[in-house]
Amino acid sequence: ILWHHEGHAKKEGEMCVTTIDLLLQWMAVIHTSFAKDGLSNFPKVAIVGTHSDLFNAEDKKKIKAEIEFKCRDRHFEDILTDITFVDNTTAGKGEMEDQAITDIRKGCQDFVSK
Repeated sequence: ILWHHEGHAKKEGEMCVTTIDLLLQWMAVIHTSFAKDGLSNFPKVAIVGTHSDLFNAEDKKKIKAEIEFKCRDRHFEDILTDITFVDNTTAGKGEMEDQAITDIRKGCQDFVSK
């Protein structure tokens, strides 16, 4: 399933690679790169889905469930810490900003200051 609000059609000769496929490939690189050192040395990954304003609550629930399932299937659940969705159109808009963006910003600042 490709979750993209513009729904591009596949052209002849093109491979259909979804956003989730690309995400899982990236996580596989992390997983295999650190596997030699043991699970406790794995970096942690938080997935942030943007454009949450384009999806209803049920769609977000399905997307999250599919990502979690595919991560479990590939044994990536130990590196995945969180899946959250943000309305990035509100970034930098003060009190109108999506609380999830504020929380992510604070988490990054806390991490960097350690």
